[in-house]
Amino acid sequence: MPGLQDKSDYFTALSLGVSAPTEEILSSLNPEQEQAVLHGEGPLLIVAGAGTGKTTVLTRRVAHLISSRKAKPSEILALTFTDKAASEMEMRVDRLVPYGFVDVQVSTFHAFGDKLLREFALEMGLLPDFKVLTEGEALVFFKQHLFEMPLEKLRPLGHPTKYAEAMLSHISRLKDEDITPSRYLHWAEALLAKASGPEEKKLAIRHLEMAQAYEKYEEIKAQEGFLDFGDQVVLVLRLFRERPDVLKVIQARYRFVLVDEFQDTNFSQFQLVRLLAQSHCNLTVVADDDQAIYKWRGACLANVLGFMEVYPQARVISISQNYRSTQTILDQAYRLIRNNDPYRLEVTQKISKKLRSQKMTGPAVRVRGFHLPEEEADWIAQKIKKEVEQKKRSYEDYAILVRSNDSAKVYLDSLNYFQIPWRFSAETQLLRSPEIKTLVSFLKVIADPYDSVYLYHLATSHFYRITPAELAAVNHEARVSQRPLFQILAHPDKYREVWEQIPPKAVKKLQVFLQDLQHFLSLSSQESTGRVLYKFLEHHKVLAQLARSDQWEDVLKAKTLARFFSILKRFSEMSLVDQPRAFVENIESILEGESAADPEELEADWVHVSTIHKSKGLEYPVVFLANLVEEQFPARRHGEFLPLPQELLGERVPGEDTHLAEERRLFYVAMTRAKEELYLSWSQGGTKRARKPSRFILEALEGPKEMLEVRAETDPLQTIDLTMRAPVKPISQELEALARPIPAEEEITLSAYAIDDYATCPLKYKYIHVLKLRDIVVHHHSVVYGSAIHEAIKAFNLAKLKGKTLSLEEVWGVFERTWVSEGFLSREHEEKRLMRGKEILKKFYEQNESSPPPVAVEEDFKFYQGKDRVVGRFDCIVSKPDGQAVVDYKTSEVEDQKEADKKAKDSIQMGLYALGFEKKYGVSPSSLELHFLESGIVGEVKPDARFTEKTAERMKKASQGIRARNFEAKPGRFTCSFCAFQWICPEAYH
Repeated sequence: MPGLQDKSDYFTALSLGVSAPTEEILSSLNPEQEQAVLHGEGPLLIVAGAGTGKTTVLTRRVAHLISSRKAKPSEILALTFTDKAASEMEMRVDRLVPYGFVDVQVSTFHAFGDKLLREFALEMGLLPDFKVLTEGEALVFFKQHLFEMPLEKLRPLGHPTKYAEAMLSHISRLKDEDITPSRYLHWAEALLAKASGPEEKKLAIRHLEMAQAYEKYEEIKAQEGFLDFGDQVVLVLRLFRERPDVLKVIQARYRFVLVDEFQDTNFSQFQLVRLLAQSHCNLTVVADDDQAIYKWRGACLANVLGFMEVYPQARVISISQNYRSTQTILDQAYRLIRNNDPYRLEVTQKISKKLRSQKMTGPAVRVRGFHLPEEEADWIAQKIKKEVEQKKRSYEDYAILVRSNDSAKVYLDSLNYFQIPWRFSAETQLLRSPEIKTLVSFLKVIADPYDSVYLYHLATSHFYRITPAELAAVNHEARVSQRPLFQILAHPDKYREVWEQIPPKAVKKLQVFLQDLQHFLSLSSQESTGRVLYKFLEHHKVLAQLARSDQWEDVLKAKTLARFFSILKRFSEMSLVDQPRAFVENIESILEGESAADPEELEADWVHVSTIHKSKGLEYPVVFLANLVEEQFPARRHGEFLPLPQELLGERVPGEDTHLAEERRLFYVAMTRAKEELYLSWSQGGTKRARKPSRFILEALEGPKEMLEVRAETDPLQTIDLTMRAPVKPISQELEALARPIPAEEEITLSAYAIDDYATCPLKYKYIHVLKLRDIVVHHHSVVYGSAIHEAIKAFNLAKLKGKTLSLEEVWGVFERTWVSEGFLSREHEEKRLMRGKEILKKFYEQNESSPPPVAVEEDFKFYQGKDRVVGRFDCIVSKPDGQAVVDYKTSEVEDQKEADKKAKDSIQMGLYALGFEKKYGVSPSSLELHFLESGIVGEVKPDARFTEKTAERMKKASQGIRARNFEAKPGRFTCSFCAFQWICPEAYH
């Protein structure tokens, strides 16, 4: 560690910070939580039920390990499942142990694996700049290489991609179970050899093809420098198994390992955890087997149920004090989940998992049955409306939870009918976002103008505002003549009689529409998908309009567009062909699971409608658990494309994988979201074959079956009214304006780029850091050039850090792979810039090939300045005779030493390096250096009190402006000429 030679030095530096006394760490904890926090060394299983404060326990335990000097922060690894959970845990630890240089590794399994693979890429034979495919991108990649795989039965020529998604899902599950291509292939070959009957041979052939495809898929990915999510775990396992020396290094690095939501881990992830903790067994896992609801994505309940077999010496602490729900709700949920006995920790470990509430008993859980789904939905909506109007509650106090997205529509319709604002969890899906739907229509039309459905949608959208009435004559002709809309619109002479029926104003609108189509159809053959869409939005001044607005609705739209463009950019990097047709052919795969901007951060009063899976971890005062009927909940079990090879699976616990038990756990999770009131409702469905109420209702509630009786028969006229009434648009929800200041007590995160962007132009800061528009605009060619140079030097330094030296060709390879053809004045300009970059890298290589290895490369730092959380990353730290120097590389030009030193002295980046180094390592860097690669001149500054005070003042000034939401532009000839947003910014200097 730079500047700190041993553990005693570390703790001396630590004592200079603000101490977090044991009393503070243990404050407000109950006895069970306190035991878990104070546990010393050795394996620990914390069984934390719903609402028992497991995150509090984990973060306090980390804080205790640090403050009691049992471990350095850098020796603690905490693993969880979502970026949001990791971020929350990290910030809680930072607040508890505010030394300013807490270096606890808190991340998801995938992020941790990614970090290790990049660190040891050379040892694994991976390209150091490998890219990770999302699930959707992996499917596109798989389809594009389908004919390179040895397939026959699983690639029918009449429909080659028929099994593609199922095959990729099967590969993903194999990785979850730590089954490599070679193991699978050997098993499949043996299966075929011993197959006797035709059915056995048919199944064996499918497995053999699947195994061969798995092997080829991994080979192609490796060749092209791609990984998928599963690789971020299984390749780390391979690294540890093939390189015991690397495993030993990582085990020494992380002396304490903690895992959150352990019941959600898959078999491979547990194998990874076991290897990490193998040498010291300082493993803490937090789990609730009753909330294990992710078997469908690979979670292995055996990890929890069999934990004590792996670690027989482990201590088990059960936390049962609930801080969320009433005792009434907890008792009914407990009655339900007992039906999963004996395959529960409560039975196998002989512990009590009956949750005890801090609250009073509360009202009984109520059940309501109805004839029609519409009746059920109306009853829920009316109840919510009545209580809100009586000022008993706000809309945000209510949640309607459903088993699947598809069953939510009837409840949303009723909420609309009674003018109740709502937010549906599935509406955050990018493909469901209204603004993205319209852009998808545009791309579909550009890919195929003869697609009348999307052409109609685009023509009637807000971009062209052609009304259905104005298109009536054209629609009629298209239907009668069975011709595409485009054919009739594109040939007015041929269809003169039709055009004569169109109002003159509409004719002008249609002519503009057709001109636009012709223009963008022509453009699509020359430009990438992202560029075509950007030009379309620019043409309609959409980005400029959103950029001007301070309304949250527009902020959300801008953020959603930014996410869409980020996906387009990634598609361009991984697809063999980047044109609108290629994108729209795979659009469902690409956008599956991708989220739009999330409005949950806004202070809006709306009813929450969500699937139960999405609601896990959340809580609401009143919960309506709706559509509780057999075959919906519990849901039907779906068949498998190919069964996983049982002989290759890891250890299993009897009864742990039953579908019914998983569905029951899901019902339990739904019940324990309720804090005060819980309603269970169902309907017969209004069909000839009446639906039956879910068996889980009777399992949860004490009482006769008569309580499941439905209300009196609905009046026939009322039935017609309920089922045939016209849809009502959702009520518009007034959202807060962007101008609301950020309170002084609320934390914000700053970085050198954020501070510099704000100082350069507050409006530029808004575009990048608030609206997240970075991936929408075309970046200046200097940014592309500088980024590619940076990645090449980073790869070189990372190799040097491990005592290895990349060849010049390998350095150039990284430079070329990270190069983006964007923002250049011409092809000739780009070629000259590319050649100049190689010359610069050659010069750098020759100067540094024989130099000593750096001390650290791409090292993160963070510290607090009041309520400002400052984060950053050191490019490189090198040893000097008088200490350690922080080095940053620049591709901008300087003329002489004086200018270089001035730039170093004025750089906010250098200032944050000085503060971050001191906060993290307890000493100041000997110097801060800016290496100007074009000229070879090195600007240097020796940090002193005056230098760091000046940096702190600049940080404070930026923070005050950001908190005040002051985003006034600072236009200027030089500033705007290098700004990527100059063409959408209303204040730009032209």
